[in-house]
Amino acid sequence: MMKRNYDPATPMLESEVAQSANSPAIVLEGAHGYSAVSEITVTTPAAKTFDSKSKAVRIVQDLTYTADSFGAAGNSVTIAYVAGGTAGAEVVTLVGTAISVSMETTVSTANQIKTAIEASAPAAALVDITVSGNGATAQVAATAIALAGGRDSELELTANTIGIPAHGLATGLKGQLTTTTTLPTGLSLATDYFVIVVDAATIKLATSLALAIAGTGFDITGEGAGVHTFTSTAIAGGTVKLQASIDGVVFVDVADSSSNVTATANFMWNVDAPYYKYFRIAHALTAGQVSIKDRAVVWGE
Repeated sequence: MMKRNYDPATPMLESEVAQSANSPAIVLEGAHGYSAVSEITVTTPAAKTFDSKSKAVRIVQDLTYTADSFGAAGNSVTIAYVAGGTAGAEVVTLVGTAISVSMETTVSTANQIKTAIEASAPAAALVDITVSGNGATAQVAATAIALAGGRDSELELTANTIGIPAHGLATGLKGQLTTTTTLPTGLSLATDYFVIVVDAATIKLATSLALAIAGTGFDITGEGAGVHTFTSTAIAGGTVKLQASIDGVVFVDVADSSSNVTATANFMWNVDAPYYKYFRIAHALTAGQVSIKDRAVVWGE
């Protein structure tokens, strides 16, 4: 009799699955019997955020400055007002993306500063300006203030994908969306969506579990605005259990290996199941995600 060991410290199978999908089967080639150890963690993953593209903005006294282009690059634009300039005229200077306005020795109004910046083609190419009120209020000196809030989009509309680095989600995970401003066009609040994993940093969303498993993502037609959050639906119930099979087609439940799931939990099963060649984790959850690590020690002639 020759003993074949699969290192118990190294999982033979490690996977993340969600909802009603079973784990892949572990194959125990040539085994007359084996001892199988399965570790299962059922969790509700943490909420994940993603951005629509936006323009950087800053209010300086009576003027609102908005970056001319979308994205985080607009956050580098600064606005400064310098007192003691030439009487009767505002002078605009630009160093990189730093806009500086030398104001009149008497009074520069919001309207006059707006006019001066818009008359400087390089400065006007960086920002759009709107005035609060009638624009006649005298402005005071202000040190350089940076625009803020510009974000690059994490949406790819042509592919209907959402970029979330290292998301750790599984296909079939159910959740809903919230937003700080406006959801991307086509997506709705208070609506269940199901994750489709494209890769470790990219997902799509489907409108049903069946469509998620089939890989059919929802059509996102517009950018939206703000920061959006996908929050997984909390675990409300279900079961996880160990199953075994001789042929890898028909699986039977292993005795005393079924557990009810009502909240985040960890399970470990150590089962002697001679004559079976395959085993897997089967589960049915109303929500949540299952993290599986399977190990085995196998004996064979």
